[in-house]
Amino acid sequence: MSRSGVRRARATASSARSCWTQRCCAAANVSDAIVAFFFEALAELRAALRARGSDLALLEGDAAQQLLSLAERVDAGVLYYNVDYEPAAVERDRRVAAAARAVGMSAQTCTDHVYYGEDEVLKADGTPYTVFTPYMRRWLERRANDPRPPIESSAAAQHKFAAREAIGETREVPAPAAYGRLRPPNLPRAGEKQARDVLDTFLRERIADYAKMRDFPAAAGTSHLSPHLRAGTIGIRTCIARAEEMQRGQAAGRSGSETWVGELIWRDFYQQILAHFPRVAREPFDQRAQRIAYRDSKHDWEAWARGLTGYPIVDAAMRQINTYGWMHNRLRMIVASFLATSSNISSTATRRPTTAAGNGRRRPGPMRRRTSASSIRCCKVKNSIRAAPSFAAWCPSLRISKGTRCTRRGRSRRSPRKPAGFA
Repeated sequence: MSRSGVRRARATASSARSCWTQRCCAAANVSDAIVAFFFEALAELRAALRARGSDLALLEGDAAQQLLSLAERVDAGVLYYNVDYEPAAVERDRRVAAAARAVGMSAQTCTDHVYYGEDEVLKADGTPYTVFTPYMRRWLERRANDPRPPIESSAAAQHKFAAREAIGETREVPAPAAYGRLRPPNLPRAGEKQARDVLDTFLRERIADYAKMRDFPAAAGTSHLSPHLRAGTIGIRTCIARAEEMQRGQAAGRSGSETWVGELIWRDFYQQILAHFPRVAREPFDQRAQRIAYRDSKHDWEAWARGLTGYPIVDAAMRQINTYGWMHNRLRMIVASFLATSSNISSTATRRPTTAAGNGRRRPGPMRRRTSASSIRCCKVKNSIRAAPSFAAWCPSLRISKGTRCTRRGRSRRSPRKPAGFA
């Protein structure tokens, strides 16, 4: 195949196509926010490609059939795709690659969602890490010798995109409502420009104090880049390169930069866990936890998902994600712990969507109390006290006393004997 043909295949198979299925967009464990954010990101990408004389081919249906049909239409001979470690995506990519090779196409993988692939940071004996700290040390050692700086894709791909005429007619970017989805009212805007603006604001205003302020859910102390990293509107290599610039240029921000890079390394760690132990997508990593007898309460699940449990910190967090499509990391810990330990409900066994929209069923009342608030660890109760000022913004009907303090046993003083009410 000619070099120009390879370039055209690269553009067509990677940067100029998106394929999804109706089943994926309607899946119960895929939130409205994810669907809406991804569609907005696709619209922004399409506009950028059309400005360069190319297009984004939007394909719906079986991935193998749709991609091979497009490849035949544009005379592509190579299929490039980024590795995805979700079990369903692994199976999808395996089928697509096999189908491509069956018709004489080459299938090439790229590492993009993570900084290092699942087999690039391993123990000396070649086995994967299951503890974060030694993984992080090895990750940093590798980066000192094998950095992966970001590539300015616009410049690198100049004159290499497939022409819009070659791609042909393709459908418009659908609205979330086409798949029964509602866009959360305050969902952040998606797109590469928006992601870069969010990163610039974080580096300019907050990263110096990140190590301290990230523990306060009421403060704007985190990057707010998680939806962009998830959707691919910004890459982890860009984030780490910019953080490294901050470390070199501002000594005062070094601690914050290092802490934030450590959080990004957590992403790589969990992705390689998923790659090596795909069972964690449906069951606990520690198999001893399989013996826990969880209960399945539709009423309590809905109360938790919609922020109606009667526990202020839990309800504030769930109403935040239902409104903004984002939740503070410390609040994620609290609500997950509340669901699994205080409510004894397994998130993997109960696959119901978390959404701010009503679903036609009756409005659930406060969650039936099974355990006391002391089952939430003391450190998490402390975080809830720190978050108190933000309650009015996320759910004004919830109140907490200004003088509330945390005791050694993990129970907050003045906490009500019964769950707090809601408006």
